[in-house]
Amino acid sequence: MWEKFLAFLGLIEEEDDYEDEEELHGNEWEERKKRVFQPAIGKPAVILVRGQSAIDRKDDLLEALRMGQMIILDLRPVDLEPGQGLLDFVCGAVYSTQGKVVRVAPGVFLATPHSRLLETWESQVNPEEADHPEEAGEVDEA
Repeated sequence: MWEKFLAFLGLIEEEDDYEDEEELHGNEWEERKKRVFQPAIGKPAVILVRGQSAIDRKDDLLEALRMGQMIILDLRPVDLEPGQGLLDFVCGAVYSTQGKVVRVAPGVFLATPHSRLLETWESQVNPEEADHPEEAGEVDEA
């Protein structure tokens, strides 16, 4: 390879050695093209589960958490009792992997298998300021 580069620059004469090129045009060339041009297919980092399918696939959710995948549970279309049961199950699985479960929206939860995968930034709201915003200076009077 180094000789080809020096020959390209004109520093040495190029040798008529085509063995390397012939080797690449067989099955090896096809294999190399497949590896380079086809994207690597791996497991997704986040799994989104909605409704009844979340309840039906409890074991798959547990396995995904064990494999390090994050899960977004959308339990809005599910009745309260089965949804709470699934959420309790997921919380137990997450607890066993030292992870976190965070409510993203009403009925939507994010479960991470390891606590280092999720960082929460919360602002502290003083309850007195929330009740009387005009006293805290948050209301502009025109």
